[in-house]
Amino acid sequence: MSSYLLYGDYIIIQSSFSDKQKNKYEGSLSAKGFFDNNVYFQTHPPMNEKGFPNTSVVTNYRDFIFQVWPLLSYEAYKQMNKIEAQKQILKHKNENTITYDTKLQE
Repeated sequence: MSSYLLYGDYIIIQSSFSDKQKNKYEGSLSAKGFFDNNVYFQTHPPMNEKGFPNTSVVTNYRDFIFQVWPLLSYEAYKQMNKIEAQKQILKHKNENTITYDTKLQE
């Protein structure tokens, strides 16, 4: 087990804060899915006796789990899509091409 955060690791980001009225809130960052850019701070019940969030009453616990990925480049994604489209065109052309065997006559 590594003490460093690695690509592919699953993490939960937790925090606590107090408002101006000294109310203390504990919660975790959550997101609805991979393609949703919105991130939320969702409060949850107080920590249990072991110091972990009491997630037994939380129905969307999976929304708290994030996986560490390398930074993705939109430009690289566009290039990859362009190459894939070109490959499909070439494949389609090759399927529709008739080849003839010709032999040189002496």
